[in-house]
Amino acid sequence: MFGRATGEGYIHQVTNIGSSPIHMIDVEFVRPPAKVFAGVDLTVQPTDDNDRFRAFRLSLAPREISAPMKLGPGVHILIAGGPIDLVGESGTSIKLDTREQWRWREGGLYTLHNVSQIPADVVELEVK
Repeated sequence: MFGRATGEGYIHQVTNIGSSPIHMIDVEFVRPPAKVFAGVDLTVQPTDDNDRFRAFRLSLAPREISAPMKLGPGVHILIAGGPIDLVGESGTSIKLDTREQWRWREGGLYTLHNVSQIPADVVELEVK
């Protein structure tokens, strides 16, 4: 979901009306990013795409490696499972596990590596 604030912004409240726990991520873009990386490899389809961000949700089997993705600057989020390595074109790696479930990442070409023995769910949030 994407909500555009006007004027002074807005207040919102989320209520879980179900019987099981929910997990939510709320991201506020205070000002536009300084630079934008050129697009994404559409072999991985976005789950959300609007004028401020593009989101990808990936489910990786144990030891699975994703297709390469060209992403703009954004947030790398581990939803379940792990640990996960986000490996950049130069071989640099951002590691996520249950202790650190999200990190900012710069734009670039990345692959996701599920280095665990269990399935993992990951969200890549690309700021436009």
